[in-house]
Amino acid sequence: MTTKMQTELILLEATQLRGMQLSEHRAGEIAADVQRVCDAAAAIAREADFNDEPSRFTSALARLAAAKARA
Repeated sequence: MTTKMQTELILLEATQLRGMQLSEHRAGEIAADVQRVCDAAAAIAREADFNDEPSRFTSALARLAAAKARA
């Protein structure tokens, strides 16, 4: 799931925005985590109304995680 570009983006952001040096392996792990969060947010966005209460985001993530665990 992690692409080279995502890993490179994490490396650049770590260096330029945080002043951190990461190994390519660790950047790849972080890129995979970021991808999972983006996928979850996209799944929630499909069922969310523009005017939804932001506090529902956490409960929606919990529902998606529970559904995935049952699958």
